[in-house]
Amino acid sequence: MQATVFVSILLASILLLGWFAWRHALLSRHRNAISQKNVELIKTLAERDSEMERRAAVEITCAWHCFRLSRQIGPKANFSRI
Repeated sequence: MQATVFVSILLASILLLGWFAWRHALLSRHRNAISQKNVELIKTLAERDSEMERRAAVEITCAWHCFRLSRQIGPKANFSRI
C-alpha cells in the first residue's frame, strides 16, 4: 500500500516537472519568435524612415527647381500676353 502511494506521488511529481519543462520550452520559443519579429519590425521601420527622408529631400529639390523655373519663365510669360 505504501509503495503504491509512493510510486503514485513520484509519478505525479515527474509528470508535473515534465509539464513545467514543456511550458518553459513553449514560452521560450514564443519569446524568441516575438524577438525575431521585433527585429524585423525595427528594420522595416528604419527602411520606412529613410525612404520618407529621401522623398522629402527629393520633394524639396523639385520644389526649388520648379520655383527657379517659374521665376525664369514668369516674366516672359507675362510679356507674351500683352
